[in-house]
Formats: sequence, structure tokens, C-alpha cells
Amino acid sequence: MRNIREIQPYNSCEICSTGRANNMFIRQFNFPVKYSEKDLLTSADSDRLLSWDYDGFRKTLEKFIGLGEGAIGSWVRGSRDGVIEATDENIMAFIKAALKTEEGIPGIKWTGWQVTVTVHQGNGFPIYTLSLFANKSGVAVSSDEPTFPPGTEKVDNLWDLW
Repeated sequence: MRNIREIQPYNSCEICSTGRANNMFIRQFNFPVKYSEKDLLTSADSDRLLSWDYDGFRKTLEKFIGLGEGAIGSWVRGSRDGVIEATDENIMAFIKAALKTEEGIPGIKWTGWQVTVTVHQGNGFPIYTLSLFANKSGVAVSSDEPTFPPGTEKVDNLWDLW
């Protein structure tokens, strides 16, 4: 079994130009903690998607969210209205469209997804990682709630600490 890359708990204070978000949890659905070599996992960062196909990714953002890539996190968390409601199914459709899975990997039944964010330490912009998972082996350990490293806690915003 392979492990998924360790993620940080969500903390809105770390998603800013001086933030230290590094693979920080935004939201996931039926995404594994561990998976088999038979399973499929694919992902791409929002900045790469823009550089690979600027117009295509912008059209996908417009179709689902109505704004640019900076709004991905707030839409996925449900804290901002998009063109389409941020349900698990719609987020899956957004990620599939963004990653162009039907072009590159047609016919795969994707079973889960995850969105994380990292703040680029050079320019302070948030970079969202969009990931898809296909459980082909039937043995992956999936969850809608991530497992965080020991000694960390989820903080939705700074006021929760006071």
C-alpha cells in the first residue's frame, strides 16, 4: 500500500501573501489515506493548468466558479457562490474538466477527489492542487475527512484560537 502525501489542517490565516500553507487541506470526497498500486491517482496544480492551457482552464473556471483561479478554495469550501453549487459531484466534474481526464485517460470511473492549497513562497499566490482518485483494487482506505499529522489541529480562522 502507498501513502497519500501528508497534508496540513485548514487554517485560513495561512492562505495569504505571507502565509505558510503547504499542501493544506481544503476539501475532499472519498479520497484515500492509503492506496494500492492498481489504483489510479492523478493531480495538477492550478498554476500549471494555466500555463499548459490558459484559455481552456479559464473557460473551465468561468463555467463552474465564475471567477479566476484565486476563487477555487472559497468555492470548494462552499463559502462563495459559484455559477454551479459546490456539491461533491460538481467539484468532481470541475476537477475532471480542469485535468481533461476524458482526453488523457478516457473511460476511467473516478471515485474520489481532493483539493489542497500551497502558498507560493516567491510571490505569495495560492496554488491549488486538484487530485482525482480511481479505486481499481477495492482495497484503498478512503475517507471524506483527512488524517492530519500528530500535534496539529484544524483551525477554520484565527478567531477560533482566541
